[in-house]
Amino acid sequence: MPPKRKRFFAQEERPEDVEARIRDVASLLPAKRLVIQEVGEERVRPNPFQARHVFTGLDELAESIRTHGFTTRLRVRPDPAQSGYFQLVYGERRLRAARIAGLSEIPCEIAEHTDDELIEIGLAENIQRQDLTPLEEAQAFQLFIDQRNYSVRRLAERIGKDKSYVEDRLALLRTPEDVQQLIVERPDALRIAREIAKLPSLEDRRPLIAAALSGELTTADIRSIVRDTAVAAPLATVPTPIITLPAPVTSTSERTSVPQSPVEVAVTTTVTRMVQRSLERDVQMIRNILSRWQLRLLSGDATQEQVCIALEQVLLDAKELTNALEPSEQGANIIR
Repeated sequence: MPPKRKRFFAQEERPEDVEARIRDVASLLPAKRLVIQEVGEERVRPNPFQARHVFTGLDELAESIRTHGFTTRLRVRPDPAQSGYFQLVYGERRLRAARIAGLSEIPCEIAEHTDDELIEIGLAENIQRQDLTPLEEAQAFQLFIDQRNYSVRRLAERIGKDKSYVEDRLALLRTPEDVQQLIVERPDALRIAREIAKLPSLEDRRPLIAAALSGELTTADIRSIVRDTAVAAPLATVPTPIITLPAPVTSTSERTSVPQSPVEVAVTTTVTRMVQRSLERDVQMIRNILSRWQLRLLSGDATQEQVCIALEQVLLDAKELTNALEPSEQGANIIR
């Protein structure tokens, strides 16, 4: 399994990136009267609606603050519960790093903000920093909809995202639990997770999830297996009838002396097409079975010897079937 990332899409964040992100977040807010002021760090309290609980890279950020100071101010609002204290609007990671760096005063811009604005700003900042995993985003979006009576469209507008982005995240909450766990462990494998979620069977999903976590299969591989499984699954529950074709015409004289009527020609053509489609579906089913054997072998659920024995038995059965058919029967009677 590949080593876990320090954070989702982990990368070093440059000061200009921080400034650009803060400008983007601020652009979502209505215009406010700001008061610029140095505030004692002990008087600044966290955003009570912070969706993020794990903060990484604080020591590195603290060292940067010691060396270069603050490049941007924190946004705070007066604490509604205690005079003289403030609540963060955004910038908790920098606040924590400033405390590690030993700063006693922190540059802040003070403005009045409602609870709704604090929630929206905190969510927008985390999304733009990509500090939330896709599933954490989905859970936060659902909380807005359930508890704050937001529509999908209004939520998308408030956080600066497309409506389809919010809908795609919310769809993750409707995936099976094992697929959601895959997203938790591999937040960069969303496309793979969406493909696997199309399979209704836990047994079919399990080896694919194992392969996705280990990196054994690509998205294209998994998409192909899912497609083959979707085609084969309905066929496994519906018995395929035995179709007997009309006796073949073997000579030109027979063809000219006993011509087929238009109805007979149409029936023969239709049956031939049905047989061809049936054979194609059976081939898809066989490919799907072989793919699952491969996955079980890779995941350790089966040994190489077990797979070889099963494959040899299939080949033996196929050989016996072809040997049992007389030459005159081949092409006259097609089973399945």
